[in-house]
Amino acid sequence: MKKIILIILIILVSCEKENSESNNFSTYEFVKLFPTYSVISNLELENNESIFIYSEWNSNEFKMSLLNQNGEITWTKSHENSLLGHIFFINEKLIYSYTSNSKGIFENTFSFTGNFLSSKIISNEPWYSIKKQNNDLYAIRQSRFGNASKLKIDIIQFSKNGVLEKKISLETSRNYSDLIEVIVQKNRIYFFGENNFESSIGSYSNHFCEIYDFSGNLIKLINTETSGRKSAYQSLVFENGNILMTVINFNKRPIDYDFRLFNSEGKLINSQIFNSPGNSLKLSLFENDRIGIAGSNSYSSSVNNRKKSQFVILDENLDELFEREIGSIDDGEVFFFLQEFNNYYYLIGNTNGTDGDFNIPNNTGGTDLFYMKLEK
Repeated sequence: MKKIILIILIILVSCEKENSESNNFSTYEFVKLFPTYSVISNLELENNESIFIYSEWNSNEFKMSLLNQNGEITWTKSHENSLLGHIFFINEKLIYSYTSNSKGIFENTFSFTGNFLSSKIISNEPWYSIKKQNNDLYAIRQSRFGNASKLKIDIIQFSKNGVLEKKISLETSRNYSDLIEVIVQKNRIYFFGENNFESSIGSYSNHFCEIYDFSGNLIKLINTETSGRKSAYQSLVFENGNILMTVINFNKRPIDYDFRLFNSEGKLINSQIFNSPGNSLKLSLFENDRIGIAGSNSYSSSVNNRKKSQFVILDENLDELFEREIGSIDDGEVFFFLQEFNNYYYLIGNTNGTDGDFNIPNNTGGTDLFYMKLEK
């Protein structure tokens, strides 16, 4: 009799493990589809709830929804797209959204139930690109002068509730089309770009990073070669001062990415090739200088070893800490946001997949917006 009971228990445990693995999601993890919508932004609240901002294709309205810890929508409010941008802060039980247009930079305030409360202009200077870094808001504007041979960068720094902190203007001799990305970190401004452009696609000779102080003085210039059908890609600046410059290698299918890690003095301290299952990669800097990477499987149909998209965490030395396959096999995903809040990661993008994690009832079979929450 004891042997029979033991056999039954073994079978039950085995079945439970199999069901858990096939489900692919643990407690409070979920994937949710928003068919025919595009993503704007995401904020996490207390109790693992989150506010999700999104829009329908070809619509003049943006939607703000509260999702509970299980991914169920508690409420939804619609607002004109002029009120909801992709930059949001939470402060003193209010939600602040920042937008920029031809009239200036605006701060729009909402309640925690999504109701619009007020709007005010915090700068009357137009056409700034705004971005959120740490707990500050930065407005960045580029302009050419001197027969377009020089580039001027104007930067305005605000607190997370819209209070002006400083204004900075810098000039660089780099051509306007060379500048790819501007990052502000610990009283330093980092310009990333390419120069010496050649005629063939992806044929550049140099991927550069110029580091300035807030007085406009050039502190350091870092160059790394990208010739031979390679091109500069996304860059990150770590809290410890190190700099990650990534390069796309168009010679490979699927495309691979060359990760090059420099210290603050411009010395190359590590490099490695990251093999993505597809041609699309998204990077984000997480806590403790860890790197979140989501790689699309959009080339899977053209290779023998088809696989899902992948989500990988690297440490500050480019050593792998975590890897998990996600998404679909039958078609690829494109990742727009990788975010980290408390005990969870949020991966947001578009998918055309219908199998794997996206084999759920409201999948349209076309391009759907996905919202995925994963435990750390």
